[in-house]
Amino acid sequence: MKEILVWDIYVADSDEQAWAEAGPEITRFWQLATENVWRGDSVTMDDLPRFTERFAYFPGGLTVKRLDEWGISLIVCPDTVVKKARQVIATARPDILSACSAWRTEPRVGDEVDRTIRDACDARLSAEPLG
Repeated sequence: MKEILVWDIYVADSDEQAWAEAGPEITRFWQLATENVWRGDSVTMDDLPRFTERFAYFPGGLTVKRLDEWGISLIVCPDTVVKKARQVIATARPDILSACSAWRTEPRVGDEVDRTIRDACDARLSAEPLG
Protein backbone atom coordinates (compact mmCIF):
# COMPACT_ATOMS: atom_id res chain seq x y z
CA MET A 1 0.00 0.00 0.00
CA LYS A 2 1.35 3.43 -0.95
CA GLU A 3 0.35 6.54 0.96
CA ILE A 4 1.08 10.12 -0.08
CA LEU A 5 1.30 12.66 2.69
CA VAL A 6 0.45 16.28 1.99
CA TRP A 7 1.72 18.32 4.90
CA ASP A 8 -0.55 21.39 4.75
CA ILE A 9 -3.88 22.03 3.10
CA TYR A 10 -5.44 25.47 3.19
CA VAL A 11 -8.30 26.49 0.92
CA ALA A 12 -9.38 30.09 0.35
CA ASP A 13 -11.24 31.98 -2.38
CA SER A 14 -8.07 32.40 -4.47
CA ASP A 15 -4.58 30.91 -4.56
CA GLU A 16 -3.13 34.31 -3.66
CA GLN A 17 -5.45 34.72 -0.66
CA ALA A 18 -4.64 31.20 0.53
CA TRP A 19 -0.87 31.86 0.49
CA ALA A 20 -1.32 35.28 2.12
CA GLU A 21 -3.27 33.70 4.99
CA ALA A 22 -1.49 30.34 5.39
CA GLY A 23 2.07 31.32 4.47
CA PRO A 24 2.90 33.10 7.73
CA GLU A 25 1.49 30.17 9.73
CA ILE A 26 3.63 27.66 7.83
CA THR A 27 6.67 29.89 8.33
CA ARG A 28 5.91 30.21 12.05
CA PHE A 29 5.77 26.41 12.35
CA TRP A 30 9.25 26.11 10.83
CA GLN A 31 10.56 29.01 12.92
CA LEU A 32 9.46 27.19 16.06
CA ALA A 33 10.86 23.88 14.78
CA THR A 34 14.22 25.52 14.11
CA GLU A 35 14.61 27.86 17.08
CA ASN A 36 12.26 26.26 19.61
CA VAL A 37 11.16 29.72 20.73
CA TRP A 38 8.60 32.26 19.48
CA ARG A 39 10.58 35.24 18.15
CA GLY A 40 8.98 38.48 17.04
CA ASP A 41 5.42 39.36 16.29
CA SER A 42 5.39 38.26 12.67
CA VAL A 43 7.19 36.15 10.12
CA THR A 44 6.84 36.09 6.34
CA MET A 45 7.37 33.53 3.61
CA ASP A 46 10.66 35.32 2.89
CA ASP A 47 11.91 33.89 6.21
CA LEU A 48 11.04 30.29 5.30
CA PRO A 49 14.29 29.34 3.49
CA ARG A 50 16.35 30.48 6.49
CA PHE A 51 14.29 28.36 8.89
CA THR A 52 14.38 25.24 6.71
CA GLU A 53 17.83 25.26 5.07
CA ARG A 54 19.40 23.19 7.86
CA PHE A 55 17.19 20.18 7.05
CA ALA A 56 18.89 17.79 4.60
CA TYR A 57 15.66 17.03 2.79
CA PHE A 58 15.17 20.74 1.97
CA PRO A 59 18.50 21.66 0.30
CA GLY A 60 18.76 25.43 0.21
CA GLY A 61 15.56 25.76 2.23
CA LEU A 62 11.89 25.74 1.37
CA THR A 63 10.26 28.37 -0.82
CA VAL A 64 6.69 28.83 -2.02
CA LYS A 65 7.81 27.51 -5.41
CA ARG A 66 9.27 24.34 -3.91
CA LEU A 67 6.25 23.76 -1.67
CA ASP A 68 4.05 24.05 -4.75
CA GLU A 69 6.23 21.96 -7.08
CA TRP A 70 6.93 19.18 -4.58
CA GLY A 71 3.29 18.88 -3.56
CA ILE A 72 4.20 19.26 0.11
CA SER A 73 1.45 21.82 0.57
CA LEU A 74 -1.84 22.48 -1.14
CA ILE A 75 -2.37 26.17 -0.43
CA VAL A 76 -4.93 27.09 -3.05
CA CYS A 77 -8.48 27.86 -4.10
CA PRO A 78 -11.03 25.00 -4.40
CA ASP A 79 -10.54 24.51 -8.15
CA THR A 80 -6.76 24.38 -7.84
CA VAL A 81 -6.73 21.96 -4.89
CA VAL A 82 -8.83 19.51 -6.87
CA LYS A 83 -6.51 19.80 -9.90
CA LYS A 84 -3.40 19.39 -7.77
CA ALA A 85 -4.84 16.43 -5.86
CA ARG A 86 -5.66 14.76 -9.16
CA GLN A 87 -2.10 15.44 -10.41
CA VAL A 88 -0.61 13.85 -7.29
CA ILE A 89 -2.92 10.85 -7.64
CA ALA A 90 -2.18 10.44 -11.37
CA THR A 91 1.59 10.79 -10.92
CA ALA A 92 2.22 8.89 -7.69
CA ARG A 93 -0.76 6.53 -7.89
CA PRO A 94 -1.26 6.29 -4.11
CA ASP A 95 -3.73 4.07 -2.36
CA ILE A 96 -4.18 6.76 0.28
CA LEU A 97 -3.75 10.55 0.16
CA SER A 98 -3.42 12.01 3.67
CA ALA A 99 -3.03 15.48 5.10
CA CYS A 100 -1.21 16.30 8.33
CA SER A 101 -2.68 19.77 8.80
CA ALA A 102 -5.80 21.04 7.13
CA TRP A 103 -7.12 24.57 7.49
CA ARG A 104 -10.19 25.64 5.63
CA THR A 105 -12.09 28.86 5.43
CA GLU A 106 -15.43 27.20 4.84
CA PRO A 107 -16.62 23.68 5.83
CA ARG A 108 -18.53 23.29 2.55
CA VAL A 109 -15.29 23.77 0.59
CA GLY A 110 -13.46 21.27 2.78
CA ASP A 111 -16.20 18.68 2.31
CA GLU A 112 -16.04 19.16 -1.47
CA VAL A 113 -12.25 18.75 -1.51
CA ASP A 114 -12.41 15.66 0.73
CA ARG A 115 -15.05 14.09 -1.51
CA THR A 116 -13.07 14.83 -4.68
CA ILE A 117 -9.87 13.33 -3.29
CA ARG A 118 -11.74 10.27 -1.99
CA ASP A 119 -13.54 9.79 -5.32
CA ALA A 120 -10.29 10.15 -7.30
CA CYS A 121 -8.54 7.57 -5.09
CA ASP A 122 -11.53 5.21 -5.32
CA ALA A 123 -11.64 5.55 -9.12
CA ARG A 124 -7.94 4.81 -9.37
CA LEU A 125 -8.23 1.80 -7.13
CA SER A 126 -11.22 0.37 -8.97
CA ALA A 127 -9.53 0.83 -12.36
CA GLU A 128 -6.71 -1.62 -11.64
CA PRO A 129 -6.49 -4.96 -9.89
CA LEU A 130 -5.16 -5.01 -6.37
CA GLY A 131 -2.40 -7.43 -5.55
